[in-house]
Amino acid sequence: TGTMTRLFGHYFNSGSTAIHISGKCFNRPGWVVVSTYADYSNYTTYPASPQQSIYRKIFLCELHASPVMLDVTHTQENANYGGYFGEPQATTNRWLTWVMWATNFNDATSTNGDPHVESAMVALHSGSIPAARTT
Repeated sequence: TGTMTRLFGHYFNSGSTAIHISGKCFNRPGWVVVSTYADYSNYTTYPASPQQSIYRKIFLCELHASPVMLDVTHTQENANYGGYFGEPQATTNRWLTWVMWATNFNDATSTNGDPHVESAMVALHSGSIPAARTT
């Protein structure tokens, strides 16, 4: 419809977090996967203190004016997430039955200049996610 809807805020008391949104669950319309990392407070302090409810998480967000948000997992990443390749930018499959992301489990060490990064995945039971509301 072209209507802009604010789903949730991410600026809190002079702090914020990096956010990645994936809408790849084409067979489960009305949902997106949100991942957050690199939180800060007072514009320069990493990690943020106090922590906010959406920091260092992967969650599902319903595309609705009063969205349902379902936590998937915490990511543990803070300032040691390993740069671009360690950013926990989550994605999903078409049916929203799994969520996958990169992680270094907050380990800033590297091998030959490359951060120690692995893939992580959570399987979701299709019946645990309600159908998205349309109104």
